[in-house]
Amino acid sequence: MSEKMDRRKQYTRMVLKDSLMKLLQTKTLASITIKEICELADINRSTFYAHYANQYELLTSIEEDFTVDLIQTLSQYNFAKEHEALQLTEKLFEFISANSGTCQILLGENSDIHFQKKVWK
Repeated sequence: MSEKMDRRKQYTRMVLKDSLMKLLQTKTLASITIKEICELADINRSTFYAHYANQYELLTSIEEDFTVDLIQTLSQYNFAKEHEALQLTEKLFEFISANSGTCQILLGENSDIHFQKKVWK
């Protein structure tokens, strides 16, 4: 997105993502409704649709954010150097630890199987 997102948009997207992640702890994506996400986020449906087409697009956005964060964390290291390979491994485990809740949800049974397959390739 070329324009800088204002605080309201950032906040709205954050609460929508948080709400979906909470719901994914107990429900499959297919069984989660836009109404449930909006009620948990305390926003109306028209606001949801101003940002995302559906819950699948919202999950894709979460997955993309997670992937970008992981790549940014790991791109600081050169795989070719042995000592940096150890640092890379340590940083990977630190990232997973710091994002354990997100990892559990995105790689859990209620999430998107396509993302899981992409991660395990």
